[in-house]
Amino acid sequence: MSCADELTYLNKYFEILGTNEAKVTYGPKSVEFALDEMAIEVLLISDKLFRSKNIAQRKHYVSLYERANRNGVKAIIFGSMNPTG
Repeated sequence: MSCADELTYLNKYFEILGTNEAKVTYGPKSVEFALDEMAIEVLLISDKLFRSKNIAQRKHYVSLYERANRNGVKAIIFGSMNPTG
């Protein structure tokens, strides 16, 4: 995925967050719940979390990413060096 595509998804996230906060979720527990309920259209994960040096944390986010993909949810790893990341 290109940086421009990442930026498009991140901008959409922040736009929705600013206009209808109830349509976005963040934080491990809230995201887990939303994924369990199939209430996620796009899952955004920072590359810092996806490549964490903490193995348990990394496994958790890799698992979320894989689970989202298996369930047909678009999962995006966005670069923390991205201006909005």
